[in-house]
Amino acid sequence: MCGRFTLTTPAEEWSDLFAVEPLEAEPRYNIAPTENVIVVRCDESGGREAVRLRWGLIPSFSDGPDDGPLLINARCETIREKPSFKDSFQRRRCLVVADGFYEWLDDDEGKRAFWIHLAAGGPFGFAGIWDRWEGKDGPIESCAILTTAASEDLEPIHDRMPGVLDHQQVRRWLHPDAGPSELSSLVNHPDPGRLALREVSTRVNSVKYDDPACLAPVGTQVDLFS
Repeated sequence: MCGRFTLTTPAEEWSDLFAVEPLEAEPRYNIAPTENVIVVRCDESGGREAVRLRWGLIPSFSDGPDDGPLLINARCETIREKPSFKDSFQRRRCLVVADGFYEWLDDDEGKRAFWIHLAAGGPFGFAGIWDRWEGKDGPIESCAILTTAASEDLEPIHDRMPGVLDHQQVRRWLHPDAGPSELSSLVNHPDPGRLALREVSTRVNSVKYDDPACLAPVGTQVDLFS
């Protein structure tokens, strides 16, 4: 599962990585469901564009944003069969731009938060899908993040993780001619050692906090008023 993530990387850096025009955006330390997130997708001319979409997929056939559960994640193992996801998987794939995500571990010490990021640092793309719902007040474009079995690095924390695509996989994920079997194989967990974990403050547990203190390592004294 992926329920919170970060994008603190400057727009110029992630836009260069994905070959799109940058979108101006403030650093985000605690992105939550239903908020607008930055995604990269194919535009009508076959190029790429960066846009903001609501996180929480609203299928085009639904009655609206409040119809059914909040679809923030889609399991890669079943996405080809699920009515809410299968058409978007075939026709409307995207990258959700991020530079880390959070996961929680329940153990004898309580509920502990961890920030997971590339060991080498920098931004990356979650495998995502998007859809457009047409309402009386206009369309809403929204997205969901694909999840897969956890990598060796994350297994002690959780059994699932978002699909983190490397630079070679990005091109194929967005390519309109990529077949379902190939696409499913792309959303595999990264090789051991590619991801790093940092235990952080439980400040991230609350959506009202979205600041650098969310990423402070456990035990660090942080000036919350600086």
